[in-house]
Amino acid sequence: MKRFSANFVGRENEIKELEKYYNSGRSSRESRGAQLDIVVDRADNIITLCEVKYSRGLYHLTKEEYLKLQNRIEMFQAEEKGKIKKGIQYVLITNYGLSQSQYNSVFSKVITFYSLF
Repeated sequence: MKRFSANFVGRENEIKELEKYYNSGRSSRESRGAQLDIVVDRADNIITLCEVKYSRGLYHLTKEEYLKLQNRIEMFQAEEKGKIKKGIQYVLITNYGLSQSQYNSVFSKVITFYSLF
């Protein structure tokens, strides 16, 4: 597996694996599927789950979207339970940032597309 470094998930970190996560939700215990846009397995024992959103201005997180995000996190954790012993952080990547909302605490960090380059 090729390793590379990136600083878009915090300080300069070596990334062990970069992938996308998808669960169709077809099993009997799951009623809805889940997709995580980017899953970063970092060398510092942190898994960063990235949600990527485009908007024409500041992205506004609604209650409905917040509940969907919580479902994605819970499904990922349930599927990975016992397989991984790493910390998990949830990061929003968007073009203009995030507007104020009572639901913003779901994200550990918010970064803009422009800070990636």
